[in-house]
Amino acid sequence: MYVILKVEIFHQVNNLLDTLDESMLLQVRLTVHREDVLSDVTGKEMAEIEALVEEAAEVVDTSHQKNPNYYSTYTIRYLLKRQDDGSWRFCEGDVQNPS
Repeated sequence: MYVILKVEIFHQVNNLLDTLDESMLLQVRLTVHREDVLSDVTGKEMAEIEALVEEAAEVVDTSHQKNPNYYSTYTIRYLLKRQDDGSWRFCEGDVQNPS
């Protein structure tokens, strides 16, 4: 169960990576803090995932010695629902910046 959900989340991150310019180097690390599988009032399975995302990026330009870069961490929370065909669909999401 957890592996399937992790693949779904990484698929969403990879969609973001595909849109980036090739001159940008990006690294993302996902650390799952909590995953719960529950049932809603109709008996359908739901999964709640909370994870820490760490991302670092650098614009790669060989003509400059110093390239712009950044590092950021934040917590994401996703609520997924199992569909009739057995797949999972993201239905809610929340991003919390560190306090």
